[in-house]
Amino acid sequence: MPLIVSRESLSACLEQCFGEIADPRVERTRAHQLLNILAIALLAVLAGADRWVTIETYGNAKRA
Repeated sequence: MPLIVSRESLSACLEQCFGEIADPRVERTRAHQLLNILAIALLAVLAGADRWVTIETYGNAKRA
C-alpha cells in the first residue's frame, strides 16, 4: 500500500531539510523560491527524470 503524505507535511519536511540552504542567485533574478525549485527537482528525479529537460517537463506538468 503506498504511503500518502499531505502537501502540508511534505512542505514542512522539505523546509526542515533544505530551508537553511543559501540562495546564491541575484535577488532581482529570482522568479521562483529556491525551496520550490529543489522540491520540483527532487520529486522529478524520484519520478524518473534523468535530465534537466525532463525535470523542467515534470515541473511544467505539475504546475498548480
